[in-house]
Amino acid sequence: MGFLYGEMAQEESDAAWNARWQYHAFGSVANFIPELGDIVQRGVDVYTQAWLDDELARIEGEYSEERYVVTESRVNQLGSLADAWYAVNSEWADEETDHRTESGRANKIGEAALLGRDTK
Repeated sequence: MGFLYGEMAQEESDAAWNARWQYHAFGSVANFIPELGDIVQRGVDVYTQAWLDDELARIEGEYSEERYVVTESRVNQLGSLADAWYAVNSEWADEETDHRTESGRANKIGEAALLGRDTK
């Protein structure tokens, strides 16, 4: 799932840079308008922030469905991994409190998977 976060972070970063460029481009022109430059500059501020907010909301919406699908796939993979592990280690697992039940094994596998997850 790390690839989704990386892609999403890149799109968010691009959107922030685009908003900055818009702000500076329109803002520099607005400053040359006699007597109205400050008021127009404030309008540019509001516009670029609103644009950025909308763009970030669009990006979040775009990735939320994809994250759901990937998460479901990972949960199924971890369940299969727990089943395969138990098939090999059932004798030992049946003696260990945390590994006796299917949900206990799934929790342990999930905890181990989270330890290796890149959360950047």
